[in-house]
Amino acid sequence: MLEHQLLIAAVWFPLYWLFGGVFFAVVTIARVVKLRRGRFSCLFTLLTIGFSYGAAYTGLAFSRERVDACLIEAVGFFDTIAAVFACGILEILAAGALWFSLLLVCGFAVLILSKAENQSWVDSKQGFEDKDEGFIYFDEEAHERH
Repeated sequence: MLEHQLLIAAVWFPLYWLFGGVFFAVVTIARVVKLRRGRFSCLFTLLTIGFSYGAAYTGLAFSRERVDACLIEAVGFFDTIAAVFACGILEILAAGALWFSLLLVCGFAVLILSKAENQSWVDSKQGFEDKDEGFIYFDEEAHERH
């Protein structure tokens, strides 16, 4: 059953990542939000991986009896894939839609965490910059000679 979950999660992941990413790109452009793109991208990708597996697990849990009945007649790899999707399609799609809506809600939380106004996890300029020019001078005498 794990291989079926991973197969369905592999279908949900690119769909969630693509459509969720486009959705949040439009949101950030429409709201003119300064965003730490690296942080958002990392966190959103991790969320997408987890939520795609959650959708696969939930969809197969709801359709377990139907899929098991179809798998009895399945012979070979492609028959197994067809049986899983054909017999449990309603539950798999319903779970996918539910988990995608939860991904969007949690994506807004990640968006708030990734705003540029928030202090960075690793801020390389913590108190080391010169207020006049923005440069660090460790040797003041050499700087004054120039």
